[in-house]
Amino acid sequence: MKHTLTVNLNGKLFNIDNDAYNMLDSYIKSLNSYFAKDSNRKEIIADFEARIQELLSARKPNTGDIISIDDVEEVIKQIGKPTEFEVDAENTNESPNEYKGYTQSEPKRTKRLFRNPNDKMLGGVCSGIAAFFNIDPTIIRIALVLLVLFSVGSVILIYIVLWILLPEAKTAEEQLQMRGEPITLENIGKIVSENTQAMGNDVKDAFNRANKNSTIAAIFKIILGILGIIIAFPIVFSLFIVLLVFVSMSGTLLAKFGSLIMTAGVIATILLIAIPLVSLIYSILSAIFKWSPTHRSIKFTSLIIWLISLVIVIFTATRIDWEMVQGKKWIKDLEYKLNKNWGLSIGDFNTVVGYGDIVEKTYNFEQPIEAIDIRNSLEIMVLEDKSISDPNTIIMVTDSNLFDELQVNLYANILTLNTRNNKNLEPTNDKIVLKVKQNVWKSIELSGATELKIADKWQVKDAQISISGASELYANNVEFDRLNINAGGSSNVEIGGSAGYAEYRVSGSSDIENEQLVSDSIIIKVSGSSDVNIYPVKYLGGNISGASKVKYYNNPDTKRVNKTGASVLYPKN
Repeated sequence: MKHTLTVNLNGKLFNIDNDAYNMLDSYIKSLNSYFAKDSNRKEIIADFEARIQELLSARKPNTGDIISIDDVEEVIKQIGKPTEFEVDAENTNESPNEYKGYTQSEPKRTKRLFRNPNDKMLGGVCSGIAAFFNIDPTIIRIALVLLVLFSVGSVILIYIVLWILLPEAKTAEEQLQMRGEPITLENIGKIVSENTQAMGNDVKDAFNRANKNSTIAAIFKIILGILGIIIAFPIVFSLFIVLLVFVSMSGTLLAKFGSLIMTAGVIATILLIAIPLVSLIYSILSAIFKWSPTHRSIKFTSLIIWLISLVIVIFTATRIDWEMVQGKKWIKDLEYKLNKNWGLSIGDFNTVVGYGDIVEKTYNFEQPIEAIDIRNSLEIMVLEDKSISDPNTIIMVTDSNLFDELQVNLYANILTLNTRNNKNLEPTNDKIVLKVKQNVWKSIELSGATELKIADKWQVKDAQISISGASELYANNVEFDRLNINAGGSSNVEIGGSAGYAEYRVSGSSDIENEQLVSDSIIIKVSGSSDVNIYPVKYLGGNISGASKVKYYNNPDTKRVNKTGASVLYPKN
């Protein structure tokens, strides 16, 4: 067991172990020796002792705490050793023990940018910059607030980067360099005196609170910890949602962009979010529980990794075909899984749920309906109703409150169905029913994440289908002379029946399941990572590229298809 002593330092008693006492005593003697020829030696040494007393009180505020050699080493490190003063004096062309009145030349001024610990509101960045340029810190702070309010958010990022990179001016030498003042004996003593006066009241208050209100302090720490958890939880949950989204999209992205880009993008995105998140949580907890600050090398390494991750994410994002994800079908799938497993909903603030009172609403138009355009995330079921006498009339069936969110218009013979303010509708019966006298539409256009199911026969001479985003089309009883399909994004088409001639233009990661659509002649132009199933009878021709797969369910009389990249054309086994 180490022997302990009780010493009086600047009017305050400390319990200190023997090794720490010897180091502190040696340090004070070295200060006395260094300032031996200075006329203000007593005042300077008194300032140093007061500074030492304040720093030790801050480290050991409780009565009975024993000062260890580590505490003394940290205090000496913050104040500085006389040998360091000598080096600085040599660099400034001043003799270490020279009187102020006999300096032969103006000492060299060395100016560096630091964070100012003595006048900080957040990290000391603004006051450090103000000290460097010798202006009022308030001006810098007002300018920072204005930049944040009237410019992009990059100002906040720059502030955080400066907070991480700029060291704090802890020693007297560093504080003089921050101000651009010469490192002289007089200035060192002045800095020590200023620091002592600045922190005196704060340390005394902290000491009294620690001795008299330890229970309250413990409760306060618990409250702060709970608040920190409350603040961190939504951030952690957001990261969890992002990870789930990437997992849900990994199959499509992997097929389209390859494993290297996909893996790099996922890892970079996780690091881009996780590094600031971990830093925030650690800062909150370290402030509460007085953990040691993160080493500067760790901060710098984390910053470099974060910047590299940002570059990778930007590069990966530029490679993504946004048409593939514009319908946000993956969000719908994710919301379904979260709602099913945990009762959570992503789109609560943009979703209108049906009340269950199903009603019909009739729309009478003056023009015939030759085409239909469905947008956003509507899900429509088309039924033929023989009771409708006018072919220009439609009847929609759904929850009464959902009609307020529906937009139904007819212009240039095109029936457009949409939602107000991009709302998502959740009908009680899963789909909104659209009743028509007879389906004779020449054109269907689906975008976003819409779904259209045609339950009865769809018969027309020439049919045009345009589908994008994450939309879906189902029609199992069609009869066309000519069919033209243009599919993009991650759309899905499933058609059955007959078509004399069919032309497919497919891109992105679309899925065409038309093996039940018997066609005399088929022309295909397929790219991306799409899957296409077809049933040609006489002729199959065209081009496929990328990582697309085309499967034909009947061996046609003539087959002329050009393949490039990793595309595959093969018959059904």
